[in-house]
Amino acid sequence: MEIVKLRKFIDARGEESTNKYLSSFTCEINKDVESFLHENAVECENRHYTRTYLVIDEQNNFDIIGYYTLKTSYFAFEGNVSKTTKQRLVQNKEAVGFESILIAQLGRSDQYKGIVPGKEILKEALHACKQIFESVALRIVTVEYNPTPNLRDFYLSNGFKELQKTQNGNMMSYIRF
Repeated sequence: MEIVKLRKFIDARGEESTNKYLSSFTCEINKDVESFLHENAVECENRHYTRTYLVIDEQNNFDIIGYYTLKTSYFAFEGNVSKTTKQRLVQNKEAVGFESILIAQLGRSDQYKGIVPGKEILKEALHACKQIFESVALRIVTVEYNPTPNLRDFYLSNGFKELQKTQNGNMMSYIRF
């Protein structure tokens, strides 16, 4: 497994070649993850809106094992977040919101299901987040996901804590460095 910044790919191969390469990624279980990589990742990278990292199989034609996309975001606390949780998260029980590193996308290719666990891709994403923390002291990492039992169990078993339901019905969970 090798991690390659999408920006490096675009700079080395150009947008057309990069888009063709990205189109090889499939994720039937989550079409949003697939469609982001196919349709939005290059544009978001070029606009400096997000940073996408490809997890590459250097032993197998440089196939895309998976990817993750990071960005910084401000989130308002929803009404049901306790003062204790706010204190623990941002050291201010009266806080109305917080800055975080958002893992905006996280996905594994269908061809690597059963071969590379999703937690390995998440581990790489968290490693990148840790480097950001060490550079700029942004210590909260969030994920927002459809609260299905599988996704909930995945994030909780990998150290995330549930924070709040979002206005669109998704669940937001976090890790704090």
